[in-house]
Amino acid sequence: MLVSSGVSPELLITIAPSGITN
Repeated sequence: MLVSSGVSPELLITIAPSGITN
């Protein structure tokens, strides 16, 4: 992902449901 910090996990999960945040 281009964005690393400053974005809530909820957004990352919505953008990448693959489980990158996990």
